[in-house]
Amino acid sequence: MSDRDLNEGFLEMIESFSSAENLYFHHYKKLALKPFSKPLSLLIDSLLWLVVKAYNSRAYKKTVEACRMSTTFFLVRHAIKEKAMGDVPITPKGILQAQSTARSLCNLPITTIVTSPLRRAKETAEFIALNTKLTISEDSRLRERANWGDLPEQTFDEFVAMWERCTRDPDYIPPVGDNAKQASARLSSLLLELAKIHPPESNIVIVTHGGLITDFLVHTFTENQLNVWHPHFVAVQSDLVPECSITKLIYENGNYKLDVFASVEHLKS
Repeated sequence: MSDRDLNEGFLEMIESFSSAENLYFHHYKKLALKPFSKPLSLLIDSLLWLVVKAYNSRAYKKTVEACRMSTTFFLVRHAIKEKAMGDVPITPKGILQAQSTARSLCNLPITTIVTSPLRRAKETAEFIALNTKLTISEDSRLRERANWGDLPEQTFDEFVAMWERCTRDPDYIPPVGDNAKQASARLSSLLLELAKIHPPESNIVIVTHGGLITDFLVHTFTENQLNVWHPHFVAVQSDLVPECSITKLIYENGNYKLDVFASVEHLKS
């Protein structure tokens, strides 16, 4: 057999295979029917097997790399707000907090900023956007579990009592807003959506509210996992997320990792 015949055989094989398995198991049989000498058949067999191994090795590496691709979320609680009913702005001290938070985040490769539609969150997000040169998108799923002023004529004490009952009993349906489970579910749906639509290795800032952050954490992680950050995490959850604290959450291969919880180190400088 001439070299030309051998080359034509390999070209026929390579042009028509659709996978490494087809290459080896189907076209080897076809080549075996050609009048190759035994030494040539052994050579072809060895070459085919090397091609299959190389193909599978590349496919395996790609699969591993895909599994390792992650999305990092920086959950930022809004800055200190005015103590009043309704959709209130942040205070002068809150502005300083937001500026410090923005300076801290601009050192990271932030790709996206999403904020709660409430004014205190939007104002905090605006400082971050200014430093990172990014635009802001709003999503109603980031609103707080409930906001004082949503229920007409509700006093602050009544609001606090409602809030605390929702925290103790995640299934309790309040007269306004969501219960803790519902709040957690809407934040979860947003994070999963963002992880899906943004490129792998994205770093996304989420400006939201303390109650929503802890609602999500309590319904996503086990109590033992959370107690690493505080020995009585669930019981005191309402006191654990200060204004402008940053919680770093990594979503990878269908699972969340709580990498940093409610850090305020950036506010101390």
